[in-house]
Amino acid sequence: MSNTLIVDPCHFLNKDGMIGDLPKPAERLVTYLGSIVKAVSHSGNNKPVSTAIICQRRPGHKRCTGRIVAGIDARHSYEIDWQCPSCGDNGIVSG
Repeated sequence: MSNTLIVDPCHFLNKDGMIGDLPKPAERLVTYLGSIVKAVSHSGNNKPVSTAIICQRRPGHKRCTGRIVAGIDARHSYEIDWQCPSCGDNGIVSG
């Protein structure tokens, strides 16, 4: 079972609103979360959608092959809730 990742991507941006100079793991994380936000934003509705984004979790040191399901939660300031139905990895993108 995985933990819930709660992230505000604004924390990764520099004063110009661009992704700042980050360590590679942080850069990969913000890029991954950005792809989830992009997929949900392009869906055109608030319902959860199955995306083409492959889960990044590695249970047992083997890459999960699940595809991320994500949607906008209008009840909570339009946060984006996402999860992998295969391994349970999940999170919330807010801000």
